[in-house]
Amino acid sequence: MGGLGLVVLAASAACGSAQAVGSARTGQRPAPDSATPSSQVSVPPACPEEGVSIKSGIADAAMGIRAMEITMVSCDGRTHRVNGYPAIRVLDEDFEPLGGIRLDRGFTFGDKDPGPRPLTLRPGDTARSVLSWRNTVTRTDVPAVRAPYLAVAPAAGAKSQTVRVDGGLDLGSTGRLGVTAWSVRPPR
Repeated sequence: MGGLGLVVLAASAACGSAQAVGSARTGQRPAPDSATPSSQVSVPPACPEEGVSIKSGIADAAMGIRAMEITMVSCDGRTHRVNGYPAIRVLDEDFEPLGGIRLDRGFTFGDKDPGPRPLTLRPGDTARSVLSWRNTVTRTDVPAVRAPYLAVAPAAGAKSQTVRVDGGLDLGSTGRLGVTAWSVRPPR
């Protein structure tokens, strides 16, 4: 997906290129944004008890196709296993799940879906999944989906982490969001 310049939803507190905003299950709200003087040192958040951290960055909207990479890093010094697709819920500005979203496993505009397969993440290892969508409006009687947050979990049934999507998700009236299975590969 090289030409699309994917956004990394960095999952490592060490990466620091993205921002987690709380847990969708506990309803935590993000802290208000505040400017940090350059003379102060920013301390990354602690690794969540689940042992993996998920954060967000900027979505690329090149040529009308949006793409964003979710990155999950093993941050607690333990080995973690993952298999399949991340569990994703699209959230509104009040952190409530939006209805009418169609999550298409295996659908992508660029990267080939590797399909589900067992992965082992050793401490510091990274797994990635690509989200892709278009702002397609096919009906004027259905409001276009615009959402600032995602609740992302390593798999269905696992605890999710809420991440802010810089620029938001603009899924149009179709509400279609493609997602690839987790894979281990170097960033592009």
